[in-house]
Amino acid sequence: MNSSIKKSVFLVLLSMMSIAAMAQVEVKINPIGALFNSPDLSVEYIFSDHVGVEGRIGYSWSNVDVNGTEYKGKGLVFIGGGRYYFNPNAGGDKFYLGAYTKFKNSKYTATLDDRTEEVKRQRLAVGSILGYKILSRNERVSFDLNFGIGRALMTRNTNANDDFLDNVAITKLDLISTLAVGYRF
Repeated sequence: MNSSIKKSVFLVLLSMMSIAAMAQVEVKINPIGALFNSPDLSVEYIFSDHVGVEGRIGYSWSNVDVNGTEYKGKGLVFIGGGRYYFNPNAGGDKFYLGAYTKFKNSKYTATLDDRTEEVKRQRLAVGSILGYKILSRNERVSFDLNFGIGRALMTRNTNANDDFLDNVAITKLDLISTLAVGYRF
């Protein structure tokens, strides 16, 4: 590698580290999600008073009854997105609008008479999100409430029979919501 490329790579890495050092980090948990079979944990990087980027990972479980056969499902949910905060007080708070991308990978299993049937389901969606975040007086503890609506770009079912597909909602509509409690570092 020649000297100019080494210097360029060094400057890019140094710039990325300085941006990350200036960003505030907020770690959040969505305990209410457990009531709806999908708790999650998220990290938000707040780069400026008005801009934040969030990554979220969740675990979901559900049961689907298909003509008397119960399919037990579980899976992982990955959500990423950006937010723009309007008129923040402390930076990264109050009313915001943003966009999200969601990927869900789940597996449903049912035990039949002499065999186990398995259905794998993947879903990719994008959408818009709006919400409101409140910070405590010391600006460390946060309460984040949001709602998002979007569209599924892809839903893939493998090893699925027609009965299963008829009983699982396959719609293009995608909804997300969060009531999270967090701590800002």
